Amino acid sequence: MHLFFLQAIQNDGAPCRGCGTWLPLCKGFPPYAPPSIHKKRGLHVYCSACNYGSYVSIDGQALFEPIGRNFWREEKRILTLPEKEIEMDGVPALHIPFESVRSRAALDMILHRDTYQLLAIHSNASE
Repeated sequence: MHLFFLQAIQNDGAPCRGCGTWLPLCKGFPPYAPPSIHKKRGLHVYCSACNYGSYVSIDGQALFEPIGRNFWREEKRILTLPEKEIEMDGVPALHIPFESVRSRAALDMILHRDTYQLLAIHSNASE
């Protein structure tokens, strides 16, 4: 689903995977998502024509970037730390930090606060 939502972020929507209808990308989580994640940032699409829907948390979407998957694969056990609203080069951004449970390795993903597009990646995992 990472690629699906990556393309949806870039295009502000996506074709329904069930029937092909164009679906707008919506911020937040749909009502059918578990209540435990409703306070997190997320994205979703929903098709009322065929009842297809999907959602993703922003930290999950960030973690499934190739460098995030590699970090998780190498470190095995990681923590997602609380996100922080920051500014990067005059752009409103979100800092989403991940850290290893086993080592001092860390990965920081910086996303645009409004569009959730990836702006920067910082890692000390190879140090």
